[in-house]
Order: sequence, then C-alpha cells, then structure tokens
Amino acid sequence: MKGPAFDFRYDYLVLTDGNMKGPAFDFRYDYLVLTDGNMKGPAFDFRYDYLVLTDGTMKEPAFDFRYDYLVLTDGNMKGPAFDFRYDYLVLTD
Repeated sequence: MKGPAFDFRYDYLVLTDGNMKGPAFDFRYDYLVLTDGNMKGPAFDFRYDYLVLTDGTMKEPAFDFRYDYLVLTDGNMKGPAFDFRYDYLVLTD
C-alpha cells in the first residue's frame, strides 16, 4: 500500500512529501473541481478508465500508474486506477 493517494476532505492530491497539489476531484459528482471553484466535467469515465475531455474526445490512458488498479466493491480488479475504499494506491506488489 502507498498512501494517502488523495485527501478527499479537500479534493486535493496529497503528495508523499506532505504538500498539497490541486485541482483534484470531487467524486460526489465525478467532476473536476478547479482551484478557482469552477467545475469541469465529466472528469473521468471509469467504465473505460479514460479521461473524457470537455470537447468530447477521449484521452487514454487517463493515468499511467503502471502498477495500480481499481479494486471494485465486488472484489474484482479493474486497472489502472485507485482503490477508493481506503483512499490508497494499491500496488501490485
């Protein structure tokens, strides 16, 4: 495990050196919350793990974590992404 990946209290990426980097995500709506308070969305389409751009085009891969996978609530793995149950990156090792 490597974490925290995100601090969802603030929707900011918490870096391993303890600094904050934003914008990140507001997963209540799956919209990107920009630091100026505006919304840009949809941020991600997790059916495909693709970044959906506002012009409707797709950019892939959305993240290249190489080792990280989304752990679904049914226990299956879909990758690459995050295990949001714990707000941790789940590494394959």
